Amino acid sequence: MAGSDNQAGAGAPGQLSNWRLAAYGGLTIPLAAAGLPIAIYVAPLYTDHIGLGFTAVGLALMATRVLAIVVDPLIGRLSDATRGRLGRRIPWILAGAPIMMFGVWRTFMPSADATAVDLFVSLSILYLGWAMMTVPYGAWGAELSPDYHERSRIAGARELFSVVGLLLAVTFPLLVRPAGLEKMTDRNAIETAAIAADVAALGWATLVLLPPLLLVLIRFVPVSAHTAEAPVGSQRFGRDLLRNRPFLLLLGSTFFAGLSSGMNQTTVVHYYRYRAGLGDAADVMVFAFFAVAVVGAFFWVWLGRRMVKHHVMAAASLLSLIASLAVLAIAPGDIVGFMLVQAVSGFAYAGPLILGASMAADVIDLDWLKSGLQRGAAFIAVWEIGKKLSEAAGVGIALPLMEAMGFSAHTASEPNAQFALITVNVLLPAVFALTAIPFILAYPIDEKRQRIVRAALERKLGRLAARDLRAAEEAALGAGKLR
Repeated sequence: MAGSDNQAGAGAPGQLSNWRLAAYGGLTIPLAAAGLPIAIYVAPLYTDHIGLGFTAVGLALMATRVLAIVVDPLIGRLSDATRGRLGRRIPWILAGAPIMMFGVWRTFMPSADATAVDLFVSLSILYLGWAMMTVPYGAWGAELSPDYHERSRIAGARELFSVVGLLLAVTFPLLVRPAGLEKMTDRNAIETAAIAADVAALGWATLVLLPPLLLVLIRFVPVSAHTAEAPVGSQRFGRDLLRNRPFLLLLGSTFFAGLSSGMNQTTVVHYYRYRAGLGDAADVMVFAFFAVAVVGAFFWVWLGRRMVKHHVMAAASLLSLIASLAVLAIAPGDIVGFMLVQAVSGFAYAGPLILGASMAADVIDLDWLKSGLQRGAAFIAVWEIGKKLSEAAGVGIALPLMEAMGFSAHTASEPNAQFALITVNVLLPAVFALTAIPFILAYPIDEKRQRIVRAALERKLGRLAARDLRAAEEAALGAGKLR
């Protein structure tokens, strides 16, 4: 069983060995293998392959994410309050795994007569299991180290393995596609059948990889030695959350960035097929994106250790925004041009994810100091809600808006349909991405302020004398206007 020592055999206090970083991050491989089709391929699977309407699919996808308003906070609060030999996080991850696997099977391998209701039910089951795993898993990572920079290293390991999972997601289906596709002559029919085959292949990959990597996580990653508190009333938690200015800024940036990515990812396959004219090269583009993202993950962790984390996060977000707009200057069919844009986008991709997760751990410390309660999973749950709701809004806006603007598979080559693709896939996401950057720049916790907060917290946990404790809290909460 995992130990309770946060140092994990590494040299510096709070630093994990590379092996334990790998054991922690490895779970994101099957999560990413399932997450990519949810973000990109499920919509065209149900519209193009099953034949459902764009609006019906968009509303079903949005409704499942809206359920996170109830599910994620509940799981976060229950995980924070869980007591037992396995700790606060492991029981929920173990319980969520089979539920998620069942949801993957239902969602990724639908029957030919599946309806929008079937999609809603299947994806709701998947998201329930997903939340039961990812909310405690994210909180577990935030608890592995108290160090400002080590948290970026932990988040970097998680995102690095996530990118490995995404690379698997774009390559594995190509190796197992049915041979019968080569005998088909209709181009649209080939691409539609390929999407169905690819999503099914990723479903099986998720089902095979998840159990062993989950066992590795539980066996080798240390659990927090912190004892759970009693559940906190929702009124008090809500009040404390609203007073946590750094968290609200992080949540604001996450919401607008998620709105941008939700619109873009939901329509990117349609853009590749009907605007960029890439054909089979679209698979190469997606592979190039995630291959370069591996290099980018190392770079952003390295840069984040040498500069202020939220400044680096803003720079990565701006680079991603510039690359997303650059597609407008690339002519349809220009594979080299699109490849260059994908390389830049992929390089920037991991920066906001890694540094945002690291910053989330810092704001959890601030709440712990101010409230006296360690509520990591509750905060991760609210953060996840911000992401899911924004992505839900992106999905709910993107597909119905494209349909309202005259886009369909039959009208895709017409000027109004092309304009719809550009607007929904590029222009509106760029506006939302730009809106996220001021929130990031206003985030107040740098390394010095985080160390002040952590020192005051350690003193508080060590039962410091009341007079000295008040002085420590005033120094932590006053410096940098963290209230």
